[in-house]
Amino acid sequence: MKRQIKGLAAATVLFSQLVLPANIGFAAKEVVDAYAVSPGVTYINERLVEQDKKQEIRVLEVDLDNPFAEVELGYNNPLTSLMPTTKFAEMNTRPNHHVVGAINGSFYHMTSSKLPAYLVAYNNKLLNLGVISTGLDEYMSIPTAFGMLEDGTPKIDTFQYKAKMAIDNSEWNITSFNKQRGTAEIIAYTPQYSFTSTRTNQYGMEVVIQNLSKPLDANFEFGETVTGTITKIAPYGIGNSEIPKDGLVISIAGGVLAEQFKDIALGDEVELNIDLEDKWKNAEFMLASGPILVKDGKVDLYINKDSKRAKERHPRTAVAIDYDQNKVFFVTVDGRQKDYSDGMGLEEFAKYLVSLGVDSALNLDGGGSTTMAIRQYGDTNATVVNSPSGGFQRSVSTILQAVSTAPYGQPRYLNVKEPKAKILTGTTVDFAFDYVLDEYMNPLKYEKEKLSFIYDSNVGIVDNMRFTAKQAGKHQIVAAYEGASQQLFVDVVDSIPNIKVSPTSIVIGKESTTKLQVQAFDEEGNKILFDPALVKWSLEGDIGTVDQTGTFVTGTENAEGTIQVTLAGKTITIPVIVDTKPILIDGLDIADNWEVEGIRATGNVAMAQEDEPFREGDSSLKLNYDFTGEEPGTTAVYMNAKNPIELLGYPKQLGMWVYSEGSKHWLRAKILAGDGKEHTVNLTADNGLNWKGWRFVRADIPEGLPMPLKLKQIYVAEPVEEEQTKTSLYFDKMTAIYDKSYVEQQFLDVPTGDWAEQGIIALRDRGIITGYDNGEFKPNAKLSRMHAAVMMVRALGLNTKDLPEPGFTDVPTDHPYYNAIKAVAAAGIMTGKDDGSFDLTGSLTRGQMAAILYRAYNLTGEAETDFADIPKDHWFYKEISALKASGITTGYEEDNTYRANNPVTRAQYSMFLYRTLNQ
Repeated sequence: MKRQIKGLAAATVLFSQLVLPANIGFAAKEVVDAYAVSPGVTYINERLVEQDKKQEIRVLEVDLDNPFAEVELGYNNPLTSLMPTTKFAEMNTRPNHHVVGAINGSFYHMTSSKLPAYLVAYNNKLLNLGVISTGLDEYMSIPTAFGMLEDGTPKIDTFQYKAKMAIDNSEWNITSFNKQRGTAEIIAYTPQYSFTSTRTNQYGMEVVIQNLSKPLDANFEFGETVTGTITKIAPYGIGNSEIPKDGLVISIAGGVLAEQFKDIALGDEVELNIDLEDKWKNAEFMLASGPILVKDGKVDLYINKDSKRAKERHPRTAVAIDYDQNKVFFVTVDGRQKDYSDGMGLEEFAKYLVSLGVDSALNLDGGGSTTMAIRQYGDTNATVVNSPSGGFQRSVSTILQAVSTAPYGQPRYLNVKEPKAKILTGTTVDFAFDYVLDEYMNPLKYEKEKLSFIYDSNVGIVDNMRFTAKQAGKHQIVAAYEGASQQLFVDVVDSIPNIKVSPTSIVIGKESTTKLQVQAFDEEGNKILFDPALVKWSLEGDIGTVDQTGTFVTGTENAEGTIQVTLAGKTITIPVIVDTKPILIDGLDIADNWEVEGIRATGNVAMAQEDEPFREGDSSLKLNYDFTGEEPGTTAVYMNAKNPIELLGYPKQLGMWVYSEGSKHWLRAKILAGDGKEHTVNLTADNGLNWKGWRFVRADIPEGLPMPLKLKQIYVAEPVEEEQTKTSLYFDKMTAIYDKSYVEQQFLDVPTGDWAEQGIIALRDRGIITGYDNGEFKPNAKLSRMHAAVMMVRALGLNTKDLPEPGFTDVPTDHPYYNAIKAVAAAGIMTGKDDGSFDLTGSLTRGQMAAILYRAYNLTGEAETDFADIPKDHWFYKEISALKASGITTGYEEDNTYRANNPVTRAQYSMFLYRTLNQ
């Protein structure tokens, strides 16, 4: 691994500082990783298992007694400019000021102002006033903060404002800012309050102050006096004043206290002074958050431990300090990731923090914001080491960062990577020069030419970072670079007991490419590296070609044959089928192989019932999911195959039928390759689930993946909160596609190449017409007049609101197609019958269809020849003639008739409308 520094001396230097936490109250605790990041900064990754819950925890310990270790606040200017934690760290890294570790900071407003939710101060200057929550079920109803004091001491404690207001010769203390007003309190409300008004009751008086000499919300130095003017007075009995964007509201609770303000008047000048209590005076920075989790070395939650916020399992982030106040701990626990890390409630998190031996700890923003970044050995900038629950770093408003101010020294530690597998004699392998560090773990620039190797020439040869093995046995090679050295170990063998070829069989399309992997193993199953030139390849059958690298290219015809692979006297035969026909992988009619998990979402999987959509067979796979939870951020629901489904051979695409309700979510899948790596593929684009009914979707499978390929997961995601809805999807007929030109029959009763297929598919894709839940279109079914109205509204995009009543006797206002019929009537596209009805279920005739299209699209022209059954005095002559002149219809060619009185079929109407739209 990149961070490893080899050698006993190096290990002693790096790990002597680590103090691993005691196993207090946890059933199983494993230290996964532990190392020094820089002088005074150490990192620990622990894995806990307690009552079947898994927790992946990371701790960054900063020893402030070390002269090169500091803790700082990271923020942007403006504060509303959010960035991922690692971007903050990179921005704040410069020579002799390296951000070697960081965690996300406090809470912020994700959907409105993007400002931090609570107080942020730097060098005694107010950067953000924020709010104070109300109620012990909130994170910060008690004002608390973490900060570094003027003397460099860390502090976690409560805070209070020392604020006053003066009018003429009278002075009053301001109780607090941007919190719910209590009895006999004076509260100041600024534009950073969570609401646009004070939301106070009528039992108080309120004073609006504007024309401030300086805004209070930001860039205000504690202890500074600001002046303003009274522009509005809301007397006792009103309350809930609007907060001006360029001022504030002073809210006075109770009639007795309000009586003291009886003599103030509009235009009076007000002096405001805001300061902090002495224990926070002149702090380097303050970051308010909450709740406090640990106080005096014991669990002490400043929140109702039975509240939803406290009890739910989520990713968590905290900052803590020790009793002597010379160590700061950054702590994260991942969550909402099944079989990896479940997350913690606040009380459980507090107990873990106590197990670290901390004296006090403060909760920071968690959930999708939880992030820890560490500078890996050899890197200049910190990178993410935890696993954010959303699968990516969330942008945040503040971070806490561990900084190394150590100077640059001389080379002390060296890392050259050698192969870990055994090496066959005669084989050449590469050494990789990874990094050079000084005594402070700072990365140094290096020149490869200065790296040298010390070894026995009988063992092999090292030339230009490449080692060629000559002698069997376990050997040592020393790498050296300007005083830094490292021992490398190689294990050389002179025989290969076993070989393996992957894939074991191939099903593939014409003119396609895949690569076979050949591996060698000893008797214990340990991997052996060998020269690929030693492998012999041969083919039987006219299936294509294979080169020395194992790259197999198929021919232009369907064929069957085999590939023979020979190494060290051992031959393996791989059967091959070259064919373009798709193969049914899974009928998706058994729910037992699937389980569902969600991120900020819930879901379940079941088989479709008899009255629900299915495409083929007796049923389909139904995924119900709900993205309407309260927590902000990207939502996703994952349908995981308990036993991943193997895709036969190497298809070019994965296809399946999906029934959607038009949710506009994002449908994706994960392919598991033969090397165990997962690859995400898109079954739709973002917002791509935009149709209603059945649709065949397909995803391109990346080329060159190790086989076998398996489908591990199908999932739906939605990053946009306004689009996070509750719905269901149905899945059917999962197919492996070996030729991208393959065309799936879209409707069971509309064969590929059918005369109306093009029009039907085009109108379906535009959302003008749909098929039936069983996958049929019913092309020969008669089209009713009400359905024709709906199609025209969709095709023309007609407005259906604020229109005059159509007045049809058979169309009540609660009819599902009332608005569509009202729209076509208002547009003059469709009319009713002589008896005043619309004739909802009546079949639309071919003549009426001509009239509708004529009116809707302002068709013109007259055909050169008439239909035999449409004389010039025919009721629909001009409409039918215009259709013929526009090339929309040719009629029945066998007798040159139009047959205006015949009912129009769904297929005919689709083609007529399609031709009209594309004329």
